[in-house]
Amino acid sequence: MAANLVSSGLMGPLGSALRSVLRLPMTLRYRMTAASATLVIFMIAAMNVIWQYPWLGVLAACLSLLLVGGLINSWMKPDVSAIAIASGVAVAGEPIDLDFQMDNRRRRRPALDLDVAFDDAPKSRGVAKEAIQRIERLPPGGRIRFRHPRLFQQRGMHPIPSLQVTSYFPFHLFRSICEVPIQGRVAVTPRSLPDDAPEITAGLRNAMAAITGMRAGGVDDDYAGAREYQIGMTVRQWDFRSWARLNRPIIRETVVRSDDDVCLLVDPTLVATDWPMGTHIAALSKAQSESIERLFSLAATLIRRLAVARVKVHLVIMGEAVDDDTAEDPLIRLAAAFPASEQASDAAWQAWMREYRGGRVIAISTRNLDAVLGRMTQNITTVHVRPQMTDLQRPRKPGRFMGKRDAGREAFA
Repeated sequence: MAANLVSSGLMGPLGSALRSVLRLPMTLRYRMTAASATLVIFMIAAMNVIWQYPWLGVLAACLSLLLVGGLINSWMKPDVSAIAIASGVAVAGEPIDLDFQMDNRRRRRPALDLDVAFDDAPKSRGVAKEAIQRIERLPPGGRIRFRHPRLFQQRGMHPIPSLQVTSYFPFHLFRSICEVPIQGRVAVTPRSLPDDAPEITAGLRNAMAAITGMRAGGVDDDYAGAREYQIGMTVRQWDFRSWARLNRPIIRETVVRSDDDVCLLVDPTLVATDWPMGTHIAALSKAQSESIERLFSLAATLIRRLAVARVKVHLVIMGEAVDDDTAEDPLIRLAAAFPASEQASDAAWQAWMREYRGGRVIAISTRNLDAVLGRMTQNITTVHVRPQMTDLQRPRKPGRFMGKRDAGREAFA
């Protein structure tokens, strides 16, 4: 009989129908809400098992609401598409509002009672209210723009997660979900370090004070001329004398001096000899990544502080594939940066030293640069970002409680 069903091609439709019947309880459980569960409880109570006399009116009303609500919710399932208008640049640990544009693909049916959230958000009570965007009505073929908050905790180029659009129409009895993929990435720049961070040494503070002290001492940009103010122009300094003489707003134009440029060298390299003997492999990997992230955070802190002082920064990341420092914003380059191998970093240092012609230079690295720079360290402010070992990451001494398996996991530099 089974062979005849297979040969006649009936096993496929029968199998799919059987699978649909078996999945029906889980589908109902996933689509039910608190309102529909309450109706089910009322239906059970309406059966009146104790008195053997069911309340037919309440039972019929609850059953009708469930059936009609489920059919309408399935028929009104949203069919939408969305795009990210502007990916933007975020800072690790700080929320950013992403702009989206959502279109209703259906030409005859609106999308009602929509909740929009990211697909990777928690599906239970842990969803915060600010993580859900409420849309009451999206007309047929309509379009709507909205902003949705997102928090990135780690630096990098993060893809924008898909949107989960949930419809609760009607009466929040059932929910139908539509997954909307989003194209685009967000550049998450490193977070800034506090003023009392150990990476901000006294030598680095003195170098930053020497660079930015010209502004505080009254030294300004070179005067380039004056022009009439137009709406939308950036104003740095008004020319009040010309304004009073010509009776129209005049602004002064200046150019940044070339000696206000700073070259920031970032060397994300970590050699194994910097670690004490007996360091655990897991602790070594974790401390390496933390050291690299603190290095990038220090670089981002310096770039932001120099930008406030209107000092142009030429960023050079050792081992980076892109050599043109004007190709992208320095903070975005830090967001996309990766640790470099020691060989690639040494080659980049040799190439930079051959082209060096003087000027202010700040070099930050995860290793000691005395052997790399040699006598050039007298003209360059160097900062060594050392790994910070916690108590759980310190080397363990062999004892009677350490077995052969634990001893074999120890890594020696």
